Amino acid sequence: MRWRALLRGAAVIVVWVAALAGLIAIDPGSGLVYAIGGTLLTVAVGALLDTFWVLLVPLALGALVIVPAFLASGDCYSCGEDASWALATWIVILLFVVPATVALGVGVVARRVARSLRPAA
Repeated sequence: MRWRALLRGAAVIVVWVAALAGLIAIDPGSGLVYAIGGTLLTVAVGALLDTFWVLLVPLALGALVIVPAFLASGDCYSCGEDASWALATWIVILLFVVPATVALGVGVVARRVARSLRPAA
Protein backbone atom coordinates (compact mmCIF):
# COMPACT_ATOMS: atom_id res chain seq x y z
CA MET A 1 0.00 0.00 0.00
CA ARG A 2 2.87 2.38 0.78
CA TRP A 3 4.34 1.83 -2.69
CA ARG A 4 1.05 2.84 -4.29
CA ALA A 5 1.04 6.13 -2.39
CA LEU A 6 4.66 6.77 -3.35
CA LEU A 7 4.01 6.03 -7.02
CA ARG A 8 0.90 8.20 -6.96
CA GLY A 9 2.90 11.05 -5.44
CA ALA A 10 5.64 10.67 -8.06
CA ALA A 11 3.04 10.66 -10.84
CA VAL A 12 1.39 13.81 -9.47
CA ILE A 13 4.79 15.54 -9.33
CA VAL A 14 5.62 14.55 -12.91
CA VAL A 15 2.25 15.84 -14.14
CA TRP A 16 2.72 19.03 -12.09
CA VAL A 17 6.14 19.74 -13.62
CA ALA A 18 4.77 19.05 -17.11
CA ALA A 19 1.84 21.39 -16.47
CA LEU A 20 4.19 24.14 -15.27
CA ALA A 21 6.26 23.71 -18.43
CA GLY A 22 3.03 23.95 -20.44
CA LEU A 23 2.08 27.17 -18.67
CA ILE A 24 5.47 28.65 -19.54
CA ALA A 25 4.99 27.61 -23.18
CA ILE A 26 1.53 29.19 -23.34
CA ASP A 27 2.75 32.67 -22.43
CA PRO A 28 6.56 32.92 -22.64
CA GLY A 29 6.55 36.73 -22.81
CA SER A 30 4.91 38.13 -19.71
CA GLY A 31 4.81 35.08 -17.46
CA LEU A 32 1.44 36.14 -16.04
CA VAL A 33 -0.23 32.85 -16.99
CA TYR A 34 2.60 30.93 -15.31
CA ALA A 35 2.48 33.10 -12.19
CA ILE A 36 -1.26 32.80 -11.64
CA GLY A 37 -1.90 29.35 -13.05
CA GLY A 38 1.29 27.91 -11.59
CA THR A 39 0.47 29.22 -8.13
CA LEU A 40 -3.06 27.80 -8.17
CA LEU A 41 -1.83 24.50 -9.60
CA THR A 42 0.96 24.24 -7.02
CA VAL A 43 -1.39 24.91 -4.11
CA ALA A 44 -3.70 22.20 -5.49
CA VAL A 45 -0.79 19.74 -5.75
CA GLY A 46 0.16 20.43 -2.13
CA ALA A 47 -3.43 19.81 -1.05
CA LEU A 48 -3.69 16.67 -3.16
CA LEU A 49 -0.50 15.10 -1.85
CA ASP A 50 -1.13 16.28 1.74
CA THR A 51 2.33 15.44 3.03
CA PHE A 52 5.16 17.69 4.11
CA TRP A 53 7.88 15.79 2.18
CA VAL A 54 6.53 17.50 -0.93
CA LEU A 55 8.14 20.74 0.32
CA LEU A 56 11.54 19.30 -0.66
CA VAL A 57 10.53 18.77 -4.29
CA PRO A 58 11.12 22.36 -5.52
CA LEU A 59 14.60 22.32 -4.00
CA ALA A 60 15.39 19.02 -5.71
CA LEU A 61 14.02 20.28 -9.03
CA GLY A 62 16.01 23.49 -8.69
CA ALA A 63 19.14 21.47 -8.03
CA LEU A 64 18.44 19.39 -11.13
CA VAL A 65 18.49 22.60 -13.16
CA ILE A 66 21.42 24.36 -11.47
CA VAL A 67 23.94 21.57 -10.84
CA PRO A 68 24.25 20.47 -14.49
CA ALA A 69 24.47 24.11 -15.59
CA PHE A 70 27.23 24.72 -13.06
CA LEU A 71 29.15 21.62 -14.10
CA ALA A 72 28.81 22.46 -17.79
CA SER A 73 30.02 26.04 -17.28
CA GLY A 74 33.44 25.00 -15.99
CA ASP A 75 33.44 27.98 -13.61
CA CYS A 76 35.29 27.77 -10.34
CA TYR A 77 33.52 29.20 -7.29
CA SER A 78 36.71 30.25 -5.53
CA CYS A 79 38.60 31.36 -8.65
CA GLY A 80 37.09 34.84 -8.61
CA GLU A 81 35.91 34.57 -12.21
CA ASP A 82 32.52 35.83 -13.32
CA ALA A 83 30.25 32.89 -12.59
CA SER A 84 27.08 33.16 -14.67
CA TRP A 85 25.73 30.05 -12.93
CA ALA A 86 25.52 32.07 -9.70
CA LEU A 87 23.01 34.44 -11.31
CA ALA A 88 21.07 31.47 -12.69
CA THR A 89 21.03 29.95 -9.20
CA TRP A 90 19.47 33.06 -7.70
CA ILE A 91 16.92 33.29 -10.49
CA VAL A 92 15.85 29.67 -9.99
CA ILE A 93 15.71 30.09 -6.21
CA LEU A 94 13.75 33.36 -6.27
CA LEU A 95 11.40 32.57 -9.16
CA PHE A 96 10.77 28.87 -8.57
CA VAL A 97 12.11 27.23 -5.42
CA VAL A 98 10.85 29.70 -2.81
CA PRO A 99 7.43 30.42 -4.37
CA ALA A 100 6.77 26.75 -5.14
CA THR A 101 7.75 25.67 -1.64
CA VAL A 102 5.44 28.27 -0.11
CA ALA A 103 2.54 27.37 -2.42
CA LEU A 104 2.93 23.64 -1.74
CA GLY A 105 3.02 24.38 1.99
CA VAL A 106 -0.15 26.46 1.72
CA GLY A 107 -1.85 23.56 -0.05
CA VAL A 108 -0.80 21.00 2.55
CA VAL A 109 -1.81 23.22 5.46
CA ALA A 110 -5.13 24.16 3.84
CA ARG A 111 -5.98 20.50 3.32
CA ARG A 112 -5.14 19.65 6.92
CA VAL A 113 -7.10 22.60 8.28
CA ALA A 114 -10.11 21.68 6.14
CA ARG A 115 -9.89 18.08 7.35
CA SER A 116 -9.72 19.18 10.98
CA LEU A 117 -12.80 21.41 10.57
CA ARG A 118 -14.92 18.59 9.18
CA PRO A 119 -17.36 17.16 11.71
CA ALA A 120 -16.61 13.60 12.78
CA ALA A 121 -18.93 11.09 11.17
